[in-house]
Amino acid sequence: MKLYTMTLFVLLALQLSSAQANLVSVEREYDKAKQEYILYSFNRSHSTQVLTLTFTDANNISCRDGYRGFSKTVARGRQILTKVKARDPGQSFSFGYRYTYIPGNIMRSPQKDFPYIIPLKHGKTTVIKEMTYLNHEYGDEDIPKGWYAIMIRANEADTIFAARRGTVTKVDLISDTSNGNGLLFDRNSDGLTIEHRDGSFADYKIFAEDGIFVKPGDEVLAGEPIGLVGGSNFSFGAHLRFNIRYYKKKQGDQESNYAYIQPYFLTQKGAAFLMPMKDYEVIWTDQVIMMEMNRREKKKYKQK
Repeated sequence: MKLYTMTLFVLLALQLSSAQANLVSVEREYDKAKQEYILYSFNRSHSTQVLTLTFTDANNISCRDGYRGFSKTVARGRQILTKVKARDPGQSFSFGYRYTYIPGNIMRSPQKDFPYIIPLKHGKTTVIKEMTYLNHEYGDEDIPKGWYAIMIRANEADTIFAARRGTVTKVDLISDTSNGNGLLFDRNSDGLTIEHRDGSFADYKIFAEDGIFVKPGDEVLAGEPIGLVGGSNFSFGAHLRFNIRYYKKKQGDQESNYAYIQPYFLTQKGAAFLMPMKDYEVIWTDQVIMMEMNRREKKKYKQK
């Protein structure tokens, strides 16, 4: 029986803040029978992640996903990432690897015409204002593709509802630097992120203090309460900040890993783009609320 020598160097290059450290790791096991290494991803976050792995110091390796490296969508939990073996059987092989990860999904495409509900109480009247990208306005960053974010006016402590079904992936304090008129200030605001089934993310910001009802990992349905509006000390008044984004691989000198979507919202005239500083009545319909429900959920909803 021939002997195989294998040397493994692991180089981790995680582009993460300390708060995000260890959300995703890559583990390996050696299969003596098949004389190959199995690499596993272990995603401890509540979001799908795009993991990019690059082989380093590779010698005589064969990998089904490419000998230089690859990018994959990894779900929560542990799963097989790839397998590595000797390209020339009978000869020794060695490799190291480094990897990065970021919330996203490269296996799905966002449904750009999906009808969202305005995330306030049915029948309420509101106006919206479009937001500028501050890192471009006051810095040197390019504006992300399709940049679109809005402020949705409300009253202090109004209930905020999920605009679409999804999983809460993050709840935290978000540092903000705009009061809606381009004037700088330094204050913190509670916010959360919800991941949708098509791989897009909705960011909800400016909640009242201790006004978030959900936690990471919670599944929420369209129209389900998620918190209370804050921001009465802003020049625009109490409001919710809202945007939809999805992972998009960087190209050229592109600085952002995300592209943005201007969503369609349900209005009295059907699904439409919202116009700035125009009055809109919040409309919910059973058809839109139940759009992503399963049969059991629809039955329960109809019994209310």
